[in-house]
Amino acid sequence: AATLGFGIASTSAVVWDTRRCIPGCKGLRIGLAPARQGWAHLGGSLHFWVIALAEVAKIQGVVLVLAFIAPPAAVAAFATHRTLASISGYTYVLVQGPVIPELSFLWAQQRHADLQRATFASVKLLMVAAGSVALLLWLSAPLAYPLWTGGKLPLEPVLLLILLVQGVLAAGWSTSAWALIATNHHRALTGWFLGNAAVTLVLAAWLGSTHGAAGVAAAGLIGDLLCGLVAFPALGSFFLKLPPGRLYRELCAGALTLLPMAGAAYLSRVLLNGWWSIAFFVLAGAGLAYPMLRKEPGVADAVRDFRHLAADWARKAR
Repeated sequence: AATLGFGIASTSAVVWDTRRCIPGCKGLRIGLAPARQGWAHLGGSLHFWVIALAEVAKIQGVVLVLAFIAPPAAVAAFATHRTLASISGYTYVLVQGPVIPELSFLWAQQRHADLQRATFASVKLLMVAAGSVALLLWLSAPLAYPLWTGGKLPLEPVLLLILLVQGVLAAGWSTSAWALIATNHHRALTGWFLGNAAVTLVLAAWLGSTHGAAGVAAAGLIGDLLCGLVAFPALGSFFLKLPPGRLYRELCAGALTLLPMAGAAYLSRVLLNGWWSIAFFVLAGAGLAYPMLRKEPGVADAVRDFRHLAADWARKAR
């Protein structure tokens, strides 16, 4: 009921605010008859709808598959581990909302060089941010997970590791195609989203029957590798008129930048125990953040590009 109430309130706010701010929306009529009249203009929107359906089928479908072939405890373990691992994915969600409209703005002004720089910066920064949060989750999960579940479910390290790796990779390969989504060139992505969902569900039924929740998680990772990591950076490079391997190099640069943070996480696990290891990693990460932001070529270039673009967007807004 609360979710429904917030949904109604947010939709009402959007309708009211668009009519207030956008002149073309003031005479907009909402109803079944206008919807039927506007059906002919939904070609591009239908592709976005198919993409959304594919994402829902992939995310929720694997839970149904696991519930059909495994006991309820496996479903609970998978759901809780995925919820914990998805915390690193919120770095992607927080950045996507404000960046996508700016990419549309750069495309509309035919500023292709800035569009490329913004894409490079997004890929590298999100890889580093998601990876850093994933390492923190890996260290804190043995302590936080039993508290969260009341000790009713054991932590499964293999399952958690697969989900964390999947999230970090997704932060890179999915971001590489933001330019296509922002500029309404998403049709080429639709088939790959559908393929990812289909491969994931088929493999989940196969691997889940023998390996349980870890097998279902592995199915999602394989689907991302075959239909995401292989295709999205290549499509993004082609759209941005770049050499085919350029965005793959940006992905590798973001992954290599995580090595110092991974070393800090390893030392935390080896030298200390419990919450002290987490505190050490947080302090070490804070100490590494400054030289990474200032000196590390991949991260420093990305931060500088974002700073220049943000200054330009602020001038345009004024």
